[in-house]
Amino acid sequence: MAQLPLSSQECSTPALISGRGLFCERDDRILFSHLDFDFHPGDVVRITGPNGAGKSSLIRILLGLSASYEGQLLFNGQAMADGLYDFRNALLFLGHQVGVKANLSPEENLQWAVPTASQADIYQSLKQVGLAGYEDIPTARLSAGQQRRVALARLYLDDKKIWILDEPFTAIDHAGVLALEQTIAQHAAKGGLVILTTHHELSMDVVNLQLGASSTDPATTSGSSDTGATETSSIDTGSAIIANQPHQAVTPQPNAPARNQPSMVHMLSALFSRDMLLAFRTRGELLNPLMFFLMVASLFPLAVSPDPKFLATIAPGVIWVGALLATLLSLDLIFKSDFEDGSLEQMLLLPQSTLLFVLVKVKVHWLVAGLPLALIAPLLGMMLALPDGGYPPLLLSLLLGTPILSLIGAIGAGLTVGLRKGGMLLPLLILPLYIPVLIFAASAVQAGVLGQSYQGHLLFMAAYLALTLVIAPLATSLAIRISVAR
Repeated sequence: MAQLPLSSQECSTPALISGRGLFCERDDRILFSHLDFDFHPGDVVRITGPNGAGKSSLIRILLGLSASYEGQLLFNGQAMADGLYDFRNALLFLGHQVGVKANLSPEENLQWAVPTASQADIYQSLKQVGLAGYEDIPTARLSAGQQRRVALARLYLDDKKIWILDEPFTAIDHAGVLALEQTIAQHAAKGGLVILTTHHELSMDVVNLQLGASSTDPATTSGSSDTGATETSSIDTGSAIIANQPHQAVTPQPNAPARNQPSMVHMLSALFSRDMLLAFRTRGELLNPLMFFLMVASLFPLAVSPDPKFLATIAPGVIWVGALLATLLSLDLIFKSDFEDGSLEQMLLLPQSTLLFVLVKVKVHWLVAGLPLALIAPLLGMMLALPDGGYPPLLLSLLLGTPILSLIGAIGAGLTVGLRKGGMLLPLLILPLYIPVLIFAASAVQAGVLGQSYQGHLLFMAAYLALTLVIAPLATSLAIRISVAR
């Protein structure tokens, strides 16, 4: 049976985060089992172990990004699931991926990460990480170490009590390592909790949690300190050894005034502004769907017949098939870049509902990929000799149908975002759900061409839009969590 660390039995300060009987298995290999721990305010917890020992897996379990474990996690003495909102309000996480956008400047990246921060605060934080003078330079021009410093600047902006840092010293030079160590020590001295994975030896008192240790390892180890080795006690937990220094109650030191937590409106507005800015800075990706749409409509008369009467009969189907295929070209980009640079993890760890963030992402996609298709479609109708009666239902059907394409497409994009060849699988997943939109939209335009009523077709599309507005964000949110947890 696993025992509790000695410090948790003697400590007078309640634990912020506790684990009881944690067990994690990956690819039929046990990473750790019978793992018990208590992390308190003022602790600097260093998770160590050989490569593949489960350090990052444990971090993802603590964050709630992975459910592939058994056991119990507690926050402030209650089940983590019950205190999840408060936990994420207190959390600042920096992972392997730095979570910054290459096409944005350091200042713009931090404006999204901490919407309530003033420009003066952002400039001061960048100065503290050695990036004074780089505030408005595209992050793509910075070195890997400087890009990580942009992410580390959040430590000076976010007034969070719990820091979870996965390999924070990667690509940082010696001066940066010393500065980061000092920042970590100061945060702990103020009553904060720091949990980090690193192979780097810290020049401060730490609580060591060693993964990958065998049950025959010695039952004692030492914590590192500038003044020499300090005796600590360790408890063998099967596949992990926890080394704890006797814990004393922490007297918080004076801290900077707490910054107001960003509201839901702040966060959604920041995400919308960031994604729109990114879309217009990558004009090639923005124009690809439009160019494809134009090519499809232009090539059809050459491939079949230039006869205006014949083109008028196929115009509704041609325009709508072109719009559908053009939308497919851009779906893979909804979450791809966020997944690759770590921004998607940051989004999932915000205390606000993921559903609303998904809706913002879909709205941006529709504005930059769907709405332009609807606006340019009448011009293509003229190229295909579409009769006058077809233009109102064409425009209305596209205004109703393209949001449906974006909403349904986001589900497939969320499911395939973590796959290497997800772009090939994406159309197979969502095309069956696109077929009703295609049928009713093309039928509405055809009815308008023939002078018949198309109101029923549009009402069906409006009902389909309302249904997808309710279901698609939830399904997309679940799909993203599945992909990130893989």
